[in-house]
Amino acid sequence: MGTSDDYLVSAVKEKDVLGVRYVQRKKLAEKLAGASADALDRVLLKWISRGQRPIV
Repeated sequence: MGTSDDYLVSAVKEKDVLGVRYVQRKKLAEKLAGASADALDRVLLKWISRGQRPIV
């Protein structure tokens, strides 16, 4: 058992690796902020589609 980096290094020797991309994980605060913004957007769009005026 090894790390994902070890696996990729060994795979390059045996197979054609087309590309590798590293994505940094989001912090919990960023995930929560994004989720709350999405929820607020959904609520506002629902109000607007019903013809109600948002409080904002």
